[in-house]
Amino acid sequence: MTHEQAWPHLPDLLVDRDDHSLLSHVATCHSCQQQVFRLNRVDRVLRTAAAKRRGSHSRKRIPVAIIAIAAAIVVIVPTWRVEPSVRVLHNGVGATVGRATLFGSKPNSLDISLELHGVKMTGGDTYVVWTQSAESPQPVPVGRLMVDASGSCRAHFTVPGRSSWTRLWVTPPSRPTLVVATT
Repeated sequence: MTHEQAWPHLPDLLVDRDDHSLLSHVATCHSCQQQVFRLNRVDRVLRTAAAKRRGSHSRKRIPVAIIAIAAAIVVIVPTWRVEPSVRVLHNGVGATVGRATLFGSKPNSLDISLELHGVKMTGGDTYVVWTQSAESPQPVPVGRLMVDASGSCRAHFTVPGRSSWTRLWVTPPSRPTLVVATT
């Protein structure tokens, strides 16, 4: 099921969880997961208000317009997303040492999920992650990470902007020209 097919059926998950293709899509789509979370919050608020109204002796009711506006906000709120892009990282001899998944769920940032394994230790366990965009040849430091004794780690970074990143690499902090992993 594509994202476009799944999106209009997300409210159905509040009452029925039998659509396995829809559930499979939501399990892998961050944008749809956020929308289902929002829908659940609105549903919970409305159910709580209805329960309080039933338990109260007063006849105060939540205006239907407020309920409609709340539901419309949840459905209309734009979700910013960039389809995930997976890039394989290699060491100096070409062996695979990890992968970077680039995705975005906010309008002015890009998320990078990095997994490394078997990175050769070069004088320490701390490394700097760099990236470069098509718009600028200047390297941009993304952040630092630490690997365990086996040279493995998982890290997550958020980079401002929506550049089209062309390269990602990892170096020791004291030797930025010694690349231990690159896309």
